[in-house]
Amino acid sequence: MKRGYLSSRFQYVRRHFFPRWDAKKKWSVRYIPNAPFHGRCDDRNRVILINHIGDEDELDLLLIHEICHVYCKSHKERWQDRMSEAARRAEVLDRRLLSIKIMSELEAVNAVPEIRAEHVYRAIESRIIDSPSVRYKDMVLYIAHDFGFTPRAFLCKYKRARKVFDETKRELL
Repeated sequence: MKRGYLSSRFQYVRRHFFPRWDAKKKWSVRYIPNAPFHGRCDDRNRVILINHIGDEDELDLLLIHEICHVYCKSHKERWQDRMSEAARRAEVLDRRLLSIKIMSELEAVNAVPEIRAEHVYRAIESRIIDSPSVRYKDMVLYIAHDFGFTPRAFLCKYKRARKVFDETKRELL
């Protein structure tokens, strides 16, 4: 990756797709190799974390996707509205392929069922049944990665993970 490429794409997306957002430029972008996600919006530290840098359209799509998460943490209506606005803006900017990719992203998000806690807790049980000697820390890493979370974010969202882990372990004894 050329030095500054990610930063220049971030500035481009900010200027052309979200001109009123972050007027004081408190947000930044950072490349995190080997992260268990392509992109992540860290609103606490005001940084967009990127693991995947493809071609210009792919990177711009990823940045747009994550900046839309500044407004809405989920992929629900508010996030989808922002993405739709970005697709229209890409058309105005004569970025037809980017517009198509944004719309495809919206379709893909709508096609994937929402991750429910019961699915995550069943995955914990299955992991333990498959590997009874698995340690809690390793299970968290494995399951968090499978569902696209960092271990910390996973534990914040799925607070019963430890209880499910312990109960399933006890049942196997």
